[in-house]
Amino acid sequence: MMTIEILVGIDDCTLAVYRCVDQTYRFSVFNVMGQIYTCNSSFPTLSSAKLMGNSTIKRLAIEKN
Repeated sequence: MMTIEILVGIDDCTLAVYRCVDQTYRFSVFNVMGQIYTCNSSFPTLSSAKLMGNSTIKRLAIEKN
């Protein structure tokens, strides 16, 4: 079972960081069009997953423009 640890809106996207059964963290990004990006990597801490999620949102915004 996964537990959502952070759910935050950033630049027309929603970042969801969740804790997995193995106590690692993963994230997904949802945009206003309903598109979903899910990272396949696991992160050892909540802060590292959140940081990568924020970086991903910025990268997706650059690619969109």
